[in-house]
Amino acid sequence: MFPTDGVGNRAPNYGMNMFQSPSTIINEFRPCVLGTDTSCGGYYNLRGLPTWNVDVNVAKDIGFHNEQIGGTLYFAFTNVLNHFQPNNPSLSISSPTSFGQIVGQANTPRNMEFGLRLRF
Repeated sequence: MFPTDGVGNRAPNYGMNMFQSPSTIINEFRPCVLGTDTSCGGYYNLRGLPTWNVDVNVAKDIGFHNEQIGGTLYFAFTNVLNHFQPNNPSLSISSPTSFGQIVGQANTPRNMEFGLRLRF
């Protein structure tokens, strides 16, 4: 359900929002007042979403003829669980229509790489 007050709804039914009620969250903040506020600016005032990924690498070395001839067989998997991780939302209080909107994916879908390296 998208709010109807114009906060966090850049376009109806577009993407996801980080907050259930973005207007409630954005009303908790105000622009910095120079001379009054002592800890303004910088980054990490509003934090984004946590990210994590599971990658696996498996390798097997095979040798023949006193280890002079052989090969290495390897498999590399990124994002093994193939889970969706949303991108960080727009958390700028100066643009309320896109506040909290998540419009992309932070990680890539599962990737698999198979290889064989021969030595002689």
